[in-house]
Parts: sequence; C-alpha cells; structure tokens
Amino acid sequence: MDDKYKNIIQSYVNQPRLKNEVFKWCSILMNNGKYFYYVYELDDILTIVVENTVYYLNKINIYNKNNSLYIKYSNSIKNEDIKSVIFEFNKNTSYPFSPPANIKVNNISYLSLLNLDSTFLKLCKLETNCLCCESLTCRNNWSTSNNIGDILNEIIKNMNYKKLYVIYLHIKIIAKKHLFIYSENLIFDYLV
Repeated sequence: MDDKYKNIIQSYVNQPRLKNEVFKWCSILMNNGKYFYYVYELDDILTIVVENTVYYLNKINIYNKNNSLYIKYSNSIKNEDIKSVIFEFNKNTSYPFSPPANIKVNNISYLSLLNLDSTFLKLCKLETNCLCCESLTCRNNWSTSNNIGDILNEIIKNMNYKKLYVIYLHIKIIAKKHLFIYSENLIFDYLV
C-alpha cells in the first residue's frame, strides 16, 4: 500500500493498534492472488476497496460519528452469509484493553445472533450453554492479544453454528411430523 494511502488512513484512525490492524487487513487481502485496490473519501467516509482473484471484492469503510469510530468490513463473496461486519469503538473505549463497544453483523447486533438453544449446543458437542459467555466480546474472555481478525474468525464460526441451528429446526419439524419422537436428535447427530 502506498504511503499516500497510509497517510489518509492515519488521518481517520488515531489509535495506533487499530491503524496497524487496518493495514494488516489490507496486506492480507493484497497477498491473496492478483489484486488491485483503490482508496477514496466521500462525505467523511474513507473507503478502501481491494479486488482480487481469491476474495473478489472486499471493502473497508472507516468513519467517525457521534464520538465513535466505525470500521465496516464488507465481503461480497467469501462467506455469503456475512455481508458486512461493523465494529464500533467509542472514544472512551480503551481498545485493545477492552473489546469493541458494539459489533453488528449484517446490521444485526452480534450478541443477539449468539442466542441459541442450549439443547442444540449440546448436540453440537460444545462445552457451553451460552455462546455469549464464550465470545471474545465478553470482557472476561478479552485480552490485549485479541484483535479484530480474531473476532471476524469467531463471527464466521458462530454464523456456521447459526446455519446449523436453522437446519436443526427444520429437522425437528420434519421429524415431529413424519417420524417418531426424538428422532431429530438422531438425525442431527448423524449429520454433524
């Protein structure tokens, strides 16, 4: 990435750790196959677009609003269930010593997406009854070694559980209607 573009990013992101993470995202995207990128500013929103042969189109928007810094990561192909992830960093937030203030996946609060039935979590052989309690966004699980990339990986993993949960609900309905009681657990266990 050119120094000119790095300077533009630095004018939007004052926090050194976040600045380095944005640069890291860009370098990861640029190291996967042939690519081209461009950076532009419009209405106080900085947009970084990287197109390459592996991920197709990735876009990072950075903007300040109501005393908070927002970093929006959009990916058009790699994971079709996740169109965008928005990280909010309050001016008072002490990132990286605490997690981002708010995270939205496809404009829905990330924590609300983690509400899954504990029976389902046991069927998936997870050792927890609550994905929220295990999330990196929980202050008890956050450490300074965690970063935005770790949260993105967790979001992808948990969105896969969410897809499995939808399949489980469909199996439950079909089993209840056409098979014997509790057969949904046998079917789901076979699929997982």
